[in-house]
Amino acid sequence: MVTGKERHMPEYGLPAMIEEVRNGVRSDVGLPGCGITTVPESLRGLTSLQRLDLRGNRLVTVPAWLGELAGLQELDLRENRLTAMPDTLHGLVGLQVLDMGQNRLATLPAALSQLPKLKILNLQSNKLTALPETLGDLGSLQVLNVAHNRLATLPAALSQLAELKFLNLENNRLATLPASLGDLTGLTDLNLSNNRLMQVPDGVGGLISLHSLDLHGNRLTSLPESIGELAGLVVLDLSDNRLSRLPGALGYLTSLDVLRLAGNHLTMLPPSVCLLTGLRALSLNGNRLAAIPDAIGALTNLVKLNLSDNMLTALPEALDGLNKLAVLEVAGNPISPQVPAPTATPVPETRGRSWMFELVVRGLTSSYSYLGWKDANDTMFGDIAWLPHLTGGERSEAEDLAIATLQEGDPRAALALGDAGCARAIPALLGMATSASNTPYVRLFAVRGLMQLDPGAARAIAIEILRDSTIFWRDRCEAIRVLAIRPDSETETVLEEATADANPEVSTTAAWALEEIGEPRDPV
Repeated sequence: MVTGKERHMPEYGLPAMIEEVRNGVRSDVGLPGCGITTVPESLRGLTSLQRLDLRGNRLVTVPAWLGELAGLQELDLRENRLTAMPDTLHGLVGLQVLDMGQNRLATLPAALSQLPKLKILNLQSNKLTALPETLGDLGSLQVLNVAHNRLATLPAALSQLAELKFLNLENNRLATLPASLGDLTGLTDLNLSNNRLMQVPDGVGGLISLHSLDLHGNRLTSLPESIGELAGLVVLDLSDNRLSRLPGALGYLTSLDVLRLAGNHLTMLPPSVCLLTGLRALSLNGNRLAAIPDAIGALTNLVKLNLSDNMLTALPEALDGLNKLAVLEVAGNPISPQVPAPTATPVPETRGRSWMFELVVRGLTSSYSYLGWKDANDTMFGDIAWLPHLTGGERSEAEDLAIATLQEGDPRAALALGDAGCARAIPALLGMATSASNTPYVRLFAVRGLMQLDPGAARAIAIEILRDSTIFWRDRCEAIRVLAIRPDSETETVLEEATADANPEVSTTAAWALEEIGEPRDPV
């Protein structure tokens, strides 16, 4: 059985690869996962080499002559045992991608700041306690990943990285942030999760290009009003903090799609949240809510609402008007039954109030209360399992209703139709998956269902979404997960390409998918 790592082994020897580089036939050398302890001396002098992949080996040091490879554009040294890097790095004047993740680096060489074309720098999972002020000299840097280190502070010079788009500081020891962080006006993704932050500086309002802000797992007790200036914010994660209130300015985040407030100290739903009418997912689980106001009925685009583990004794009637709601979680609340158990068969006349939604909420003991709504990989792709269990006329009626909801633009039944092998749904699924007017989220919802019915068409659409760098990275990662469901030879080629994607989340997800595909499967 060929595993994901073995798939990266060279098909023929290093001398042959080097000869091809010298002859201009190839521009890359890959030796990932080969168990080497030193960088082969035979690579020295290959000034036309553009890509060098040495990941997953046992390297402890890198030779000084590596800095002589002036044509190098990409250098992958992740998953080794490096404790230091040579000062001769400044010779790599054309370097655009440098990956040193998952090593043992405690400091960074000064020469790192002398790489004028560097766009992507991955330093995650090392032992760094500080970043040098000279890091601000990397004027071309777009992606900086220093997650899973030991950083206690950030240099003020970080604000000089005018081209920076993606900054990952997850799992460090940050207690404060520099006020100048708000000067990163081009930043689109900022991950500060699992640190020790007690407050966010007012300057955060300057991050006017921000699409995703992750602050979960800190010690925040309040947020600045300036957070309302992040008009383009799509995802905001504030879960697992100590928030008892939220600023009124939160209601100005009209582009917000996902808001996570789980695991805080909220005793009431802040009025500002009910102004976020574009929300599709709202997590309020693990708070101290005793009631939900009728104002929640304004959130008419909600697809997922998590109210579990609070102090709720009843649900507001306003929830009945949320016709797009597909997942409602209320476990761990002292809610008394307010309605009779659902009927055994879906009734089309109740569709205005969504019979699927009613079954999820009321789901008491009947067999049809097992709808199997899933939230795999923390995505918003729910799955209903009622359809495969129906037979005869009941099944036909349910299929008709599910297809009708697809044709009306509601994607919730896509997975159930696919799991049930409903070939009649293929035209509706294809229409939803290929429509340019649908968001990538909705298209991928349809693609998941289509994967069970027409895998070739489903793969083609998922590949199209993955390769479109203008699409939000979370949706591109979801496309990778979809491709991993039923892969073929082309899938592996596409995923191999994606491991070199400029966005580290996309490249990491692609590497994960290749590993999953390479694992032995249980016999069907």
